[in-house]
Amino acid sequence: RNKASQTTAVPCMEYENDDIGLCFRDPARGLPPGDTRPCLYLLRRDLVNLYGSETDPPRTVNLSPILGCVGMMGGFDLMSLLSTASKHGSEKLFKGFLETYAKIPTDEATALYRLRCGQVHAYSLVSYPLDRDPAPAIYKFMLDDEHAAGAPVLEPLPDGLEDGVVVKNFYVNYWSLKDFFISTVKALQFEVEKREQPLLSNFMGAMKATAKLEVTKSAPR
Repeated sequence: RNKASQTTAVPCMEYENDDIGLCFRDPARGLPPGDTRPCLYLLRRDLVNLYGSETDPPRTVNLSPILGCVGMMGGFDLMSLLSTASKHGSEKLFKGFLETYAKIPTDEATALYRLRCGQVHAYSLVSYPLDRDPAPAIYKFMLDDEHAAGAPVLEPLPDGLEDGVVVKNFYVNYWSLKDFFISTVKALQFEVEKREQPLLSNFMGAMKATAKLEVTKSAPR
């Protein structure tokens, strides 16, 4: 439960330094010289500084789990853009990406989206309903970075009530979320490396539009 499809992406040497190879490059490896750097690579490299290498056991490195969670939520957003070529993230894209590539049901994708809203917008584990919500609910999350063995990524807790609004409570295991995030990256990589349409065009369009950072040695004068 709560695990993306277990796929193994085998890098092809011919494409190792093209946009696909660099985007999904192992964050333990450096990048070749160039004027741009893929955002997904940079994010994974930064996350390694917070939670240890992608193959480390849980709690080998544990710096700022809240910031690590923010990074992973932003990573799901970024991958939803890479898979669709959209320039703007949305609830529909975020949930659709997780349902397609991580193979999780809609209710779990919705909970992770609401975690993303609280984290990315307010550095918070609480997400308040939007005016457009047909069934307004407050989502509250308990992030556990102490326990690792066998814990689900996301587990519903009993609902509550706050000022007449339903409160949906969830347990989130940080280390299971790390594994889930990495396996979802691998699942997207596996599909992109097939170089099939329309995913290939979507990916290349996103890389050109929003998914790379320009690197300069000094600010223009």
